[in-house]
Amino acid sequence: QRVADLKAYKEKHGHLNVRSNDDISLADFCKNIRHTRKNPGSSTTLTGVRIACLDAVGFDWNPRRGRTTKTFEERVEDLRSYKEKHGHPK
Repeated sequence: QRVADLKAYKEKHGHLNVRSNDDISLADFCKNIRHTRKNPGSSTTLTGVRIACLDAVGFDWNPRRGRTTKTFEERVEDLRSYKEKHGHPK
């Protein structure tokens, strides 16, 4: 059932990075399934078949992997640029 929900979400949004404000139940499922895979000794087991099904729909096991983290200095520069453009730092 959840794989079908993921397929529908991907069709609608173009990705499987499910946000809580879009579908809290599906977002929780994704969070839990990622946790289960990262922690194989947990109470819930994740079979190879289930992993394969999720892989087949393009499930992103590491959704934050593609994000870059800015340094403090880069963020200060972003704030300066924003203030220069908008006249305030908010």
